[in-house]
Amino acid sequence: MVDGLRGTWRATWLAIGLAIAAVVSIGVFVLRDAAHDTVLRCPSSFEVELPSARSASGFDHLVELSDDPSFRIDFDTIPDPLRLGSVVHVDFRVVPSDCTPDDDSQSCACREVALGKALGSRSDPTDLTVWSSPTGGSRYVVRESSRRDVVTFHRETNTTRIRPRRLFSRRHVPSFIVVFALGALAVAAIRARKAIAYVTRLHAWRELSLASTGTLTSESGEPVGSSAVEGLPEGAVLVAPSAFTQAGLYRDLPIVTRDRIVAGSHTRWLRGTMVGLRDARVLSIVSALAALLGLAARLLAG
Repeated sequence: MVDGLRGTWRATWLAIGLAIAAVVSIGVFVLRDAAHDTVLRCPSSFEVELPSARSASGFDHLVELSDDPSFRIDFDTIPDPLRLGSVVHVDFRVVPSDCTPDDDSQSCACREVALGKALGSRSDPTDLTVWSSPTGGSRYVVRESSRRDVVTFHRETNTTRIRPRRLFSRRHVPSFIVVFALGALAVAAIRARKAIAYVTRLHAWRELSLASTGTLTSESGEPVGSSAVEGLPEGAVLVAPSAFTQAGLYRDLPIVTRDRIVAGSHTRWLRGTMVGLRDARVLSIVSALAALLGLAARLLAG
């Protein structure tokens, strides 16, 4: 029985190892592609400085870009949760005028400025305008009609940006499939690891019966020791053979300490171990198939 159990345990870890090789190799390809598509290296971009309720220093002389509107304010519209039939505008952003609303190219994504945290939601976005220094420069401010400065931003070089709209696009569904495969593989490894105790040690321990008084008895009912561990339930326990090599001090029967006794019978431990190893093998297969599915979806997506 022991040889068969160890063979099953080795076969399980072999299945986990093969699944790891498949999932990691496919995951590197799929996740690297997702990172390359969603993370931008911008040679030039606009970065927010600091939202302010007062006029930004040095911007009192700004003029509105009415003659040369290089920027515009974009936003999304959603139903108002508080007023039936009304809408609110959210996700405000400053975008270059030469970019369309659906343009998610690197040039437009690098030059977009998100205003969501500074503005929240509002009913009338038409009172927002973008101002800049009449001498040109690289600093800008989003100002309300009341001349309250909402956000100040400036141009920077060599920055990194993440395009969240790309991340949750259909193109990157394979990435989430690979993440699921990695999670299933982690659970499989945990399930297989729990079987180590019985496969390597507990299978050789002696099965005894524990009474409410703490006395350990053999199958014939003969007392063979006592347990020094509190909280163990009455019934079958497994005791390490080393616990019987010497008797307790001034006692004829040995006292079994916590590191040499566990609750449960051999039947219970064997059943739990086999179920855990079976689950680990099934999860390994599921993770490998999920990774292959993710790879196929990525290749079909082009």
